[in-house]
Amino acid sequence: MTQPLERLGSDLALRREGVEIVVDALLARKVAELVDVSVLTDTLTAGLGETEVGRIVAEHLIPARARIRASLGDATIGALLPAHVGEALEEQIATMALPTMSWLAGAVDAEIFRKLFAPIWQDVLMRYTRRLPLGSGLAGAISKMGEFGKGLRDAARRGRDEKEDEQPAEIARDFAQDVTQEVREAIAARLASDEGRLLAEQARRQVHERILSTPAKTILDDFERLPLDALFGFAPATVAMNAASPLGRALMRREVEAALAVEGQRTLAEVLDGAQVLPPLRAYLRVQAEGLLDALLVEPRFGDWITRWLAE
Repeated sequence: MTQPLERLGSDLALRREGVEIVVDALLARKVAELVDVSVLTDTLTAGLGETEVGRIVAEHLIPARARIRASLGDATIGALLPAHVGEALEEQIATMALPTMSWLAGAVDAEIFRKLFAPIWQDVLMRYTRRLPLGSGLAGAISKMGEFGKGLRDAARRGRDEKEDEQPAEIARDFAQDVTQEVREAIAARLASDEGRLLAEQARRQVHERILSTPAKTILDDFERLPLDALFGFAPATVAMNAASPLGRALMRREVEAALAVEGQRTLAEVLDGAQVLPPLRAYLRVQAEGLLDALLVEPRFGDWITRWLAE
Protein backbone atom coordinates (compact mmCIF):
# COMPACT_ATOMS: atom_id res chain seq x y z
CA MET A 1 0.00 0.00 0.00
CA THR A 2 3.02 2.26 0.44
CA GLN A 3 3.44 2.76 -3.29
CA PRO A 4 -0.17 3.93 -3.93
CA LEU A 5 0.06 6.31 -1.01
CA GLU A 6 3.36 7.68 -2.28
CA ARG A 7 1.80 8.15 -5.69
CA LEU A 8 -1.18 9.99 -4.18
CA GLY A 9 1.25 12.21 -2.31
CA SER A 10 3.38 13.00 -5.33
CA ASP A 11 0.76 13.11 -8.13
CA LEU A 12 -0.93 16.48 -7.53
CA ALA A 13 -3.25 16.14 -10.53
CA LEU A 14 -4.48 12.74 -9.35
CA ARG A 15 -5.06 14.03 -5.82
CA ARG A 16 -6.99 17.05 -7.06
CA GLU A 17 -9.13 14.87 -9.29
CA GLY A 18 -10.04 12.67 -6.32
CA VAL A 19 -10.94 15.69 -4.19
CA GLU A 20 -13.10 17.06 -7.01
CA ILE A 21 -15.00 13.78 -7.29
CA VAL A 22 -15.66 13.70 -3.52
CA VAL A 23 -16.80 17.34 -3.45
CA ASP A 24 -19.08 16.82 -6.46
CA ALA A 25 -20.60 13.75 -4.82
CA LEU A 26 -21.23 15.70 -1.63
CA LEU A 27 -22.84 18.60 -3.48
CA ALA A 28 -25.04 16.17 -5.41
CA ARG A 29 -26.68 14.90 -2.25
CA LYS A 30 -30.12 16.24 -1.41
CA VAL A 31 -30.36 18.55 1.58
CA ALA A 32 -32.90 16.24 3.20
CA GLU A 33 -30.30 13.46 3.07
CA LEU A 34 -27.81 15.65 4.95
CA VAL A 35 -30.16 16.59 7.78
CA ASP A 36 -31.05 14.19 10.53
CA VAL A 37 -33.72 16.12 12.40
CA SER A 38 -33.30 14.24 15.67
CA VAL A 39 -29.51 14.55 15.76
CA LEU A 40 -29.62 18.18 14.64
CA THR A 41 -32.17 19.04 17.33
CA ASP A 42 -30.12 17.30 20.01
CA THR A 43 -26.95 19.04 18.83
CA LEU A 44 -28.54 22.48 18.85
CA THR A 45 -30.10 21.88 22.24
CA ALA A 46 -26.75 20.89 23.71
CA GLY A 47 -24.96 23.78 22.04
CA LEU A 48 -27.38 26.38 23.37
CA GLY A 49 -26.66 25.74 27.02
CA GLU A 50 -26.33 28.71 29.34
CA THR A 51 -22.55 28.41 29.72
CA GLU A 52 -21.77 28.30 26.00
CA VAL A 53 -24.28 30.98 25.04
CA GLY A 54 -22.88 33.16 27.83
CA ARG A 55 -19.37 32.68 26.45
CA ILE A 56 -20.47 33.58 22.93
CA VAL A 57 -22.23 36.70 24.18
CA ALA A 58 -19.28 37.81 26.32
CA GLU A 59 -16.48 36.93 23.88
CA HIS A 60 -18.15 37.68 20.55
CA LEU A 61 -21.43 39.62 20.61
CA ILE A 62 -20.63 42.32 23.17
CA PRO A 63 -17.20 43.12 21.69
CA ALA A 64 -18.76 43.05 18.19
CA ARG A 65 -21.26 45.71 19.21
CA ALA A 66 -18.44 48.01 20.33
CA ARG A 67 -16.42 47.33 17.16
CA ILE A 68 -19.38 48.03 14.88
CA ARG A 69 -20.27 51.25 16.69
CA ALA A 70 -16.68 52.44 16.34
CA SER A 71 -16.52 51.46 12.67
CA LEU A 72 -19.73 53.28 11.76
CA GLY A 73 -18.23 56.60 12.78
CA ASP A 74 -20.42 59.44 11.53
CA ALA A 75 -22.28 57.37 8.93
CA THR A 76 -25.95 58.36 8.82
CA ILE A 77 -28.88 55.99 8.43
CA GLY A 78 -29.58 57.54 5.06
CA ALA A 79 -26.08 56.73 3.87
CA LEU A 80 -26.67 53.06 4.74
CA LEU A 81 -29.84 52.86 2.62
CA PRO A 82 -30.11 52.73 -1.18
CA ALA A 83 -31.81 55.90 -2.47
CA HIS A 84 -34.98 54.10 -3.60
CA VAL A 85 -35.24 52.31 -0.25
CA GLY A 86 -35.01 55.60 1.62
CA GLU A 87 -37.84 57.06 -0.46
CA ALA A 88 -40.02 53.97 -0.10
CA LEU A 89 -39.34 53.83 3.63
CA GLU A 90 -40.46 57.45 3.99
CA GLU A 91 -43.76 56.59 2.31
CA GLN A 92 -44.24 53.61 4.62
CA ILE A 93 -43.52 55.66 7.73
CA ALA A 94 -45.95 58.38 6.66
CA THR A 95 -48.84 55.93 6.29
CA MET A 96 -48.00 53.01 8.57
CA ALA A 97 -50.32 51.91 11.36
CA LEU A 98 -48.45 51.84 14.65
CA PRO A 99 -48.87 49.22 17.38
CA THR A 100 -51.75 50.18 19.65
CA MET A 101 -50.04 48.98 22.85
CA SER A 102 -53.59 48.39 24.13
CA TRP A 103 -52.32 45.41 26.11
CA LEU A 104 -50.57 47.95 28.37
CA ALA A 105 -53.83 49.76 29.17
CA GLY A 106 -54.33 50.02 32.91
CA ALA A 107 -50.96 48.49 33.68
CA VAL A 108 -50.03 51.38 35.96
CA ASP A 109 -52.23 52.24 38.93
CA ALA A 110 -53.99 55.57 38.29
CA GLU A 111 -53.11 56.69 41.80
CA ILE A 112 -49.43 56.57 40.87
CA PHE A 113 -50.07 58.93 37.94
CA ARG A 114 -52.05 61.26 40.18
CA LYS A 115 -49.29 61.40 42.79
CA LEU A 116 -46.64 61.81 40.11
CA PHE A 117 -48.27 64.53 38.00
CA ALA A 118 -50.37 66.56 40.45
CA PRO A 119 -47.30 68.36 41.84
CA ILE A 120 -46.15 69.00 38.26
CA TRP A 121 -49.28 70.96 37.42
CA GLN A 122 -48.95 72.82 40.71
CA ASP A 123 -45.32 73.61 39.90
CA VAL A 124 -46.25 74.76 36.38
CA LEU A 125 -48.87 77.11 37.75
CA MET A 126 -46.48 78.57 40.30
CA ARG A 127 -43.73 78.99 37.70
CA TYR A 128 -46.17 80.67 35.36
CA THR A 129 -47.33 83.16 37.99
CA ARG A 130 -43.74 84.29 38.43
CA ARG A 131 -43.62 85.28 34.77
CA LEU A 132 -46.71 87.51 34.98
CA PRO A 133 -46.41 91.29 35.56
CA LEU A 134 -45.58 92.26 39.15
CA GLY A 135 -48.67 92.05 41.33
CA SER A 136 -50.57 89.65 39.12
CA GLY A 137 -49.61 86.62 41.20
CA LEU A 138 -51.70 83.49 41.33
CA ALA A 139 -54.90 85.42 40.75
CA GLY A 140 -53.49 86.80 37.53
CA ALA A 141 -52.53 83.35 36.29
CA ILE A 142 -55.96 81.97 37.09
CA SER A 143 -57.54 85.02 35.42
CA LYS A 144 -55.56 84.51 32.23
CA MET A 145 -56.41 80.82 32.11
CA GLY A 146 -60.01 81.85 32.73
CA GLU A 147 -59.82 84.22 29.77
CA PHE A 148 -58.63 81.33 27.63
CA GLY A 149 -61.56 79.13 28.67
CA LYS A 150 -64.07 81.98 28.43
CA GLY A 151 -62.86 82.92 24.96
CA LEU A 152 -63.35 79.37 23.72
CA ARG A 153 -66.80 79.13 25.28
CA ASP A 154 -67.92 82.45 23.84
CA ALA A 155 -66.68 81.50 20.38
CA ALA A 156 -68.59 78.24 20.47
CA ARG A 157 -71.74 79.88 21.86
CA ARG A 158 -71.99 82.82 19.52
CA GLY A 159 -70.58 81.18 16.39
CA ARG A 160 -68.18 84.00 15.57
CA ASP A 161 -66.96 84.49 12.02
CA GLU A 162 -63.42 83.59 10.96
CA LYS A 163 -61.97 86.95 11.95
CA GLU A 164 -63.52 86.90 15.40
CA ASP A 165 -62.25 83.32 15.95
CA GLU A 166 -58.71 84.65 16.01
CA GLN A 167 -59.06 85.93 19.58
CA PRO A 168 -59.44 82.58 21.40
CA ALA A 169 -56.86 81.06 19.03
CA GLU A 170 -54.39 83.77 19.98
CA ILE A 171 -55.13 83.28 23.67
CA ALA A 172 -54.56 79.52 23.30
CA ARG A 173 -51.32 80.04 21.37
CA ASP A 174 -49.94 82.57 23.83
CA PHE A 175 -50.84 80.40 26.81
CA ALA A 176 -49.27 77.27 25.26
CA GLN A 177 -46.08 79.12 24.36
CA ASP A 178 -45.85 80.62 27.83
CA VAL A 179 -46.16 77.35 29.74
CA THR A 180 -44.20 74.97 27.45
CA GLN A 181 -40.85 75.66 29.08
CA GLU A 182 -42.40 75.58 32.55
CA VAL A 183 -43.89 72.15 31.86
CA ARG A 184 -40.54 70.72 30.74
CA GLU A 185 -38.76 72.14 33.76
CA ALA A 186 -41.46 70.97 36.17
CA ILE A 187 -41.44 67.40 34.76
CA ALA A 188 -37.63 67.24 34.99
CA ALA A 189 -37.69 68.52 38.56
CA ARG A 190 -40.42 66.10 39.59
CA LEU A 191 -38.70 63.05 38.12
CA ALA A 192 -35.44 64.08 39.79
CA SER A 193 -37.05 64.29 43.23
CA ASP A 194 -36.90 61.36 45.65
CA GLU A 195 -40.65 60.85 45.56
CA GLY A 196 -40.75 61.25 41.78
CA ARG A 197 -38.06 58.62 41.29
CA LEU A 198 -39.87 56.25 43.62
CA LEU A 199 -43.20 56.69 41.80
CA ALA A 200 -41.54 56.33 38.39
CA GLU A 201 -39.87 53.12 39.57
CA GLN A 202 -43.22 51.78 40.79
CA ALA A 203 -44.74 52.59 37.37
CA ARG A 204 -41.87 50.85 35.57
CA ARG A 205 -42.29 47.75 37.73
CA GLN A 206 -46.01 47.59 36.99
CA VAL A 207 -45.34 47.95 33.25
CA HIS A 208 -42.71 45.21 33.51
CA GLU A 209 -45.14 42.91 35.30
CA ARG A 210 -47.78 43.54 32.63
CA ILE A 211 -45.32 42.69 29.86
CA LEU A 212 -44.32 39.44 31.57
CA SER A 213 -47.94 38.42 32.09
CA THR A 214 -49.08 39.26 28.55
CA PRO A 215 -49.26 36.37 26.06
CA ALA A 216 -46.38 36.68 23.60
CA LYS A 217 -48.81 36.21 20.72
CA THR A 218 -50.77 39.29 21.84
CA ILE A 219 -47.67 41.47 21.64
CA LEU A 220 -46.59 39.97 18.31
CA ASP A 221 -50.08 40.45 16.87
CA ASP A 222 -49.98 44.10 17.93
CA PHE A 223 -46.67 44.65 16.14
CA GLU A 224 -48.11 42.94 13.06
CA ARG A 225 -49.83 46.29 12.44
CA LEU A 226 -46.49 47.48 11.14
CA PRO A 227 -45.91 46.84 7.41
CA LEU A 228 -43.40 44.11 8.17
CA ASP A 229 -43.56 42.50 4.73
CA ALA A 230 -42.70 45.81 3.09
CA LEU A 231 -39.95 46.55 5.62
CA PHE A 232 -38.41 43.11 5.14
CA GLY A 233 -38.67 43.73 1.41
CA PHE A 234 -36.16 46.58 1.78
CA ALA A 235 -33.57 44.20 3.25
CA PRO A 236 -32.13 42.59 0.06
CA ALA A 237 -31.13 45.87 -1.60
CA THR A 238 -29.91 47.34 1.68
CA VAL A 239 -27.80 44.30 2.59
CA ALA A 240 -26.41 43.99 -0.93
CA MET A 241 -25.39 47.65 -1.04
CA ASN A 242 -23.69 47.61 2.35
CA ALA A 243 -22.02 44.23 1.83
CA ALA A 244 -20.34 45.57 -1.32
CA SER A 245 -19.39 48.92 0.20
CA PRO A 246 -15.91 49.58 1.66
CA LEU A 247 -17.50 50.02 5.10
CA GLY A 248 -19.44 46.74 4.83
CA ARG A 249 -16.44 44.76 3.62
CA ALA A 250 -14.27 46.23 6.37
CA LEU A 251 -16.86 45.33 9.00
CA MET A 252 -17.12 41.73 7.77
CA ARG A 253 -13.36 41.31 7.60
CA ARG A 254 -12.90 42.76 11.06
CA GLU A 255 -15.53 40.45 12.57
CA VAL A 256 -14.02 37.36 10.93
CA GLU A 257 -10.57 38.34 12.22
CA ALA A 258 -12.01 39.01 15.68
CA ALA A 259 -13.71 35.60 15.74
CA LEU A 260 -10.48 33.90 14.71
CA ALA A 261 -8.58 35.80 17.41
CA VAL A 262 -10.83 34.10 19.98
CA GLU A 263 -11.29 30.65 18.43
CA GLY A 264 -8.51 30.36 15.82
CA GLN A 265 -5.96 28.47 17.91
CA ARG A 266 -8.45 25.85 19.10
CA THR A 267 -9.06 22.68 17.13
CA LEU A 268 -12.53 22.09 15.74
CA ALA A 269 -12.93 19.22 18.19
CA GLU A 270 -12.07 21.56 21.10
CA VAL A 271 -14.62 24.12 19.95
CA LEU A 272 -17.32 21.47 19.58
CA ASP A 273 -16.40 19.79 22.85
CA GLY A 274 -16.59 23.12 24.66
CA ALA A 275 -20.09 23.54 23.31
CA GLN A 276 -20.89 19.99 24.47
CA VAL A 277 -21.96 18.95 20.96
CA LEU A 278 -18.98 16.84 19.95
CA PRO A 279 -20.44 13.34 20.62
CA PRO A 280 -23.75 13.84 18.75
CA LEU A 281 -22.03 15.74 15.94
CA ARG A 282 -19.31 13.11 15.61
CA ALA A 283 -21.99 10.41 15.27
CA TYR A 284 -23.86 12.58 12.77
CA LEU A 285 -20.76 13.16 10.64
CA ARG A 286 -19.92 9.46 10.72
CA VAL A 287 -23.36 8.60 9.32
CA GLN A 288 -22.97 11.28 6.66
CA ALA A 289 -19.53 10.02 5.70
CA GLU A 290 -20.90 6.51 5.31
CA GLY A 291 -23.66 7.84 3.07
CA LEU A 292 -21.12 9.76 1.00
CA LEU A 293 -18.94 6.67 0.65
CA ASP A 294 -21.96 4.67 -0.50
CA ALA A 295 -22.55 7.31 -3.19
CA LEU A 296 -18.90 7.25 -4.26
CA LEU A 297 -18.78 3.47 -4.57
CA VAL A 298 -21.46 3.54 -7.26
CA GLU A 299 -19.99 6.58 -9.00
CA PRO A 300 -18.19 5.46 -12.23
CA ARG A 301 -15.77 8.40 -12.05
CA PHE A 302 -14.68 7.39 -8.56
CA GLY A 303 -14.21 3.75 -9.58
CA ASP A 304 -12.10 4.78 -12.55
CA TRP A 305 -10.06 7.12 -10.34
CA ILE A 306 -9.43 4.41 -7.73
CA THR A 307 -8.32 1.99 -10.49
CA ARG A 308 -5.83 4.49 -11.90
CA TRP A 309 -4.58 5.41 -8.42
CA LEU A 310 -3.90 1.78 -7.42
CA ALA A 311 -2.52 0.72 -10.80
CA GLU A 312 1.15 -0.35 -10.91
